[in-house]
Amino acid sequence: MTKKRPARRRPARLHPLSAVLMTFLLSTLMHAGHAGPMPPLLKEGLAAEERGDYPAASLAYAALAFQDDPMGMFLFGQLLQYGRGVARDYSGAILMYRNAGFRGLVFAQKNLCYLYVHNREIPRDAESARRWCQLAAYQGNDA
Repeated sequence: MTKKRPARRRPARLHPLSAVLMTFLLSTLMHAGHAGPMPPLLKEGLAAEERGDYPAASLAYAALAFQDDPMGMFLFGQLLQYGRGVARDYSGAILMYRNAGFRGLVFAQKNLCYLYVHNREIPRDAESARRWCQLAAYQGNDA
């Protein structure tokens, strides 16, 4: 009897339309996090993520995050949350989202709200969820 080989897991890929929409959305929203043109590291990270090269995207976003860039923190937090290009790390994702949220990035605030309410990997925290949802709502987001 021959052994059946286990199925190989393919890396998660975005639907082509989703990648285009995400790129458009992020480039449009850069004005919220950046006063000037899009930083080269951000362009590099977005291009790498679009290609499915998550390790390269994580390096670019981490470099931005360590330069105190809120969008870099947010995007690196997403890679940490979903384990793309890096090991899944919810506490690291929360740290990145918190730092970006304190700098006024509404997407990070909304993600924190969601994580504190719905994620089973971290303890639920109604007070933190309420605070982050309120901060996002004050900026016009219906968190």
